Amino acid sequence: IKWANDYFIKCHPEKDVYYYQVGDGEKDHSWWGPPEVMQMERPLYKVDINNPGSTVTAETAASLAAAALIFKDSEAEYSKECLKHAKELFEFADKTKSDSGYKAASGFYDSHSGFWDELSWASTWLYMATEDTSYLDKAESYVSKWGVEQQTSTIAYAWGHCWDDVHYGAELLLARITNKPIYKESIERNLDYWSTGYNGRRITYTPKGLAWASSWGALRYSTTTAFLAGVYTEWSGCSPEKVCTYNNFLESQVNYALGSSGRSFMVGYGVNPAKNPHHR
Repeated sequence: IKWANDYFIKCHPEKDVYYYQVGDGEKDHSWWGPPEVMQMERPLYKVDINNPGSTVTAETAASLAAAALIFKDSEAEYSKECLKHAKELFEFADKTKSDSGYKAASGFYDSHSGFWDELSWASTWLYMATEDTSYLDKAESYVSKWGVEQQTSTIAYAWGHCWDDVHYGAELLLARITNKPIYKESIERNLDYWSTGYNGRRITYTPKGLAWASSWGALRYSTTTAFLAGVYTEWSGCSPEKVCTYNNFLESQVNYALGSSGRSFMVGYGVNPAKNPHHR
């Protein structure tokens, strides 16, 4: 946790400046070798007040706020530093509400979901880290801007928490914090869709039991949703029936990742594991 957030702090040298990328995506992806001996130019890309990137700055603010909360008791000074950067980055994201400067990641990490989910995510973590209700008010004020299911007004549920769309995690936290039906029903729709199905819709399952969302990194979606399921079942507001359903889903997806299909997908672990991930 410190390793990642130390990096984010270094990338934020002044209030409204954030370096969000090192390297040209096309050139980096054409290089198949160790990073220590890269020969190509590796440019830096930043967002600033004239070229903002609310998606990436709010996402970073969320991470730093979470770190501030985690280290609050054990490393108070580090926690304060993380919180300072989290507040500044969130303020930057919130006052600009624009991704006009977030361009270098195009084709690799485009923000398909927009920045409203990240603003909710960041302000929810800041509320948890500070107990300042103005952050909670902000988090809830963005909810009407979240994505919805096609041709409905229902908050989107047929995908998973990921690098792009973080409203699933936000609604889970808001459910636990506020106990409001809008968040509770929304996260349960998502977890039902991934487990037993919701309203006649259910994610695709492979013959050996993987909940399959996408050919690009299928396990990241299933295991992240499994993690959210586990976090949700720890809350007293989750019914005993749902606790059972979601924990079964959690266990099945973790077991799949670790080898229940006959192959472990964790490098170096279990039966016939992968040895060269993302390698030609």
